[in-house]
Amino acid sequence: MASSGWDRLSAEVRTARDYNRSLPALVRWAHVAAAALSIPALWRWSGAPGRRAWARAVVLGVPATILALLLDEPMMRWAAVAWRSFGGDIKRELEAIQQYGQFTVIVLVALVIWLQDREHRSRLRTLVLVMLVAAMLVYPTKLLVGRPRPKLDDPWQFLGPFGAYPTSRGILHPWEFWAKGASEIWSMPSSHTTYAFAFSMFLGWMYPRLRVLVLALAGVVGACRVLTGAHYPSDVVVGAALGVVAAGLVLARRHSPDADAPPTPAA
Repeated sequence: MASSGWDRLSAEVRTARDYNRSLPALVRWAHVAAAALSIPALWRWSGAPGRRAWARAVVLGVPATILALLLDEPMMRWAAVAWRSFGGDIKRELEAIQQYGQFTVIVLVALVIWLQDREHRSRLRTLVLVMLVAAMLVYPTKLLVGRPRPKLDDPWQFLGPFGAYPTSRGILHPWEFWAKGASEIWSMPSSHTTYAFAFSMFLGWMYPRLRVLVLALAGVVGACRVLTGAHYPSDVVVGAALGVVAAGLVLARRHSPDADAPPTPAA
């Protein structure tokens, strides 16, 4: 039996640790770190059955977030120019589409599934679980990161859970979730993007033919959050990764809805 991705990664780390023990400890541990961060090894590890649904989002999300952080400032300047160039109708449409993945849209889609796909009504419980896991990931992350919104024009400020930041509403702390205006320092991750991707992953799992459409729609939500000045691009990248992780953690434990469907009678 072929070894798992984790076994291969562990073997590479052990080899790096044991290789040429005469080298200084600092050099040997640098080798270990390089092996642990080996992109091919991580990619193999993340592709293992039962893990791929969420681990690939993590492996891809980390470098994508670093790249997005470097582009946050120029991208926000471009977004502000682009937003001013749009007409009123386009702005209203883009503002409305951001609600995809939010409570009202989820309820409406769930009602459609309930009325039109009776065989799979029980799968709506999975939708509830996916969105709950998404919320459990996104809100603690907001509090732990404590990043001011783009309107505060401080892209490299990360307060952590116990930092403080002066706003128009006074001094705010990320952990004061009950305080009015606390969301001003909850920029990372974008919860709209997290919910949009989690919702799309569920819909793509339920109805594979819709997968490309709904994931593209989730991407539009993320783009709109940047265009409207609500989030930095890196906030959107982290939000998308968390949405995929949340859905992957739940859906990886459930078989395809098609497995529940009765066999098609022969013609």
